[in-house]
Amino acid sequence: MRKTAKRTSVALAVGSIVSLSVVLSVGTVSRANGATTPNDTSSTNPSTSAPSSTTPTTLGPPGAAPPSTPAPSSCPKPVLPASGPQPTSISGPYAVSPSNGSGPVGANGQPPVALCQWRLSYPSPAGDPYVYLTQLGNDQLNPGVELYLPFSNFYGVNCDATIDLVNIFGGGLAEGYLNGSYCNTDGFVPAESSAQAINGNLKSGLVTAIAPLFGHWYGSFATNGNILVGIFTFCSQYPVGQHNVYACVQGNYGPYE
Repeated sequence: MRKTAKRTSVALAVGSIVSLSVVLSVGTVSRANGATTPNDTSSTNPSTSAPSSTTPTTLGPPGAAPPSTPAPSSCPKPVLPASGPQPTSISGPYAVSPSNGSGPVGANGQPPVALCQWRLSYPSPAGDPYVYLTQLGNDQLNPGVELYLPFSNFYGVNCDATIDLVNIFGGGLAEGYLNGSYCNTDGFVPAESSAQAINGNLKSGLVTAIAPLFGHWYGSFATNGNILVGIFTFCSQYPVGQHNVYACVQGNYGPYE
């Protein structure tokens, strides 16, 4: 069930002017709301088994299109945190088929459209983790309006979250809040949820992890200009219960007019 958090003041971090598709640095802006500590299975209910839909028959790309499908001619590159492990390789973009799962209903009354998928490989002492990141189309979100985002096996992602955009202190804030389900919070930063604010002057805030706590607002702040877009990423272990393969979705939300 969706939770509504009491808002409190936040410490704000400053980013730099960048384009919408480059790799950016990591921020840690957050605000406490009586949050609870999540568990390592990325579930707010550890006694409940992960839904069977999260367990693929093979550990391949979630929602992959048939091999004969032409690759997209263009697709936004992933926006990634700059701290923590960096990918040893990024392959794609690959075409995707319609998801068997369900995504949140956008301003147009439809779930988000998947544009393409990327495969990112990371080094790790415990193995080589893979992240399958599916890029979503733009969606309408006006400042001051909270948007509930329930992803249910949507390109492998099982995560319930809430986001909003705020114009405050002369800048723009993009913030997210994990409500529950199987949002990943296992400490592998490249496969945890995140937010990044970009304002009307194309000045970016830091990429901020929406983790490790459920029930806690985390935000990215871009100074000197009203919010233009928030870039949000939500991730799950794929399948839940292991630390080698992850699925993420990433989309742009803003007052597109």
